[in-house]
Amino acid sequence: MELLSSSSRLVRVGLAIVVMVALAACADDSSSTVSVSGYVHAGPMCPAETIPFDPACGDRPVENAVILVRNSAGVVVAEPRSGADGNFVVELTPGSYTFIPQPVESLMGTAPEQEVVVGTTTVTGLDFAYDTGIR
Repeated sequence: MELLSSSSRLVRVGLAIVVMVALAACADDSSSTVSVSGYVHAGPMCPAETIPFDPACGDRPVENAVILVRNSAGVVVAEPRSGADGNFVVELTPGSYTFIPQPVESLMGTAPEQEVVVGTTTVTGLDFAYDTGIR
């Protein structure tokens, strides 16, 4: 049996450490999440536009709107709900998602679905507009 020299052992240990660090850097960290946020609102609030614009006729935030979030396999992975200010936030792992607004009592239909690709940075500015039916 041949004994390894101490320098040969150091080289092998060093090589093993380099390989472990490289594998760790390439590993998929699916446990990390990213914040995705948006705003839910409804309008119009007045039957006709006025000139100058009447601020009371602007869209209003929609509270308690549920947005289903489906992953690329079609599985619902979250159901964020908008707050009194119309804003919502959901934490998701990187991937492709479909945001599906659900009907809200007293509003017509639903806001359109949105496809969202979540990467490694925060996603903001999703906008869901419901119709009040006022004409």
